[in-house]
Amino acid sequence: MSVTINLKSRGRLIKRLPTSVDVNPKSTPSELASQISSKTGLSIHRLRLTKASDGKVLEDLNISSNETVYVKDLGPQIGWRTVFVIEYLGPLLIHPLFFIPKLRTYIYPHIQASTASIPPTLNQQLLLYLVLMHFLKRELETLFVHKFSSATMPWRNLPKNSTHYWILSGLNLAWFLYHPLVITEGKYTFYTPSSTAILTFIVLWVFAQVSNFSTHLTLSNLRRAGTTTRGIPRGYGFNWVTCPNYFFEVLCWLAVWALSGFNWAVGLFTLVSAGQMYLWALKKEKRYRKEFGDKYKKKRAVLIPALL
Repeated sequence: MSVTINLKSRGRLIKRLPTSVDVNPKSTPSELASQISSKTGLSIHRLRLTKASDGKVLEDLNISSNETVYVKDLGPQIGWRTVFVIEYLGPLLIHPLFFIPKLRTYIYPHIQASTASIPPTLNQQLLLYLVLMHFLKRELETLFVHKFSSATMPWRNLPKNSTHYWILSGLNLAWFLYHPLVITEGKYTFYTPSSTAILTFIVLWVFAQVSNFSTHLTLSNLRRAGTTTRGIPRGYGFNWVTCPNYFFEVLCWLAVWALSGFNWAVGLFTLVSAGQMYLWALKKEKRYRKEFGDKYKKKRAVLIPALL
């Protein structure tokens, strides 16, 4: 026995979209999408199915015969793994450019060439290594650790998603972080933290990176390969806040901020990143409560223990 489902395009017209299809009542939305994909020639990831009755995304096929389902073409897609690789590639390519002597005179044309060509300080070199290792770690996690609940996103969103990393943590951060002249107390001088400060914040940075990696492993192990189902995250960090991976990320950049002499560009990047992660953490807390109910231990703080 089969059920007839009427199909209509939402938004732009989808060529070769049949007016109706017959499906098994026990079929899943993914199987319906696969059937539509085979008939239209569009990737299954480009299709969004919503009920005509309430406009909600189709989560099951518990609908009556001859009910209408809207099909929306989301446009050309790009894999989320590729998206993250491209995003994190920005700082990895941009920051080293500021250490090329001949380029520094062009990057900083507003100051004398003799000053612009002065090599970066040891502290600036340290900051470069920390930034590069941070984003290299992210690239490796993207390739070998992370699992994604959604396979793709629209290509048109890539520039918007990449702006944060290519501009804010790329060009903006590098330009001020490696500037030949660092302003301190109204004078142009080089910032040189004490040996104790350097050691303290390097230890904090390493602790944050290792802890962040640990939480990413926990999250990755919650989702079985080939599925989008999740378990409840528990263990190190997760008993403190909803998203300890975000907390350790903020901690990492606070260490970099301190090592930079509290450079405003690093502070801005840290603040913007923390604000965005806080909003994401709030959404995750709400989703966990809805998805797992009483099985999930509610968190008061979602990002920073006892604060946010």
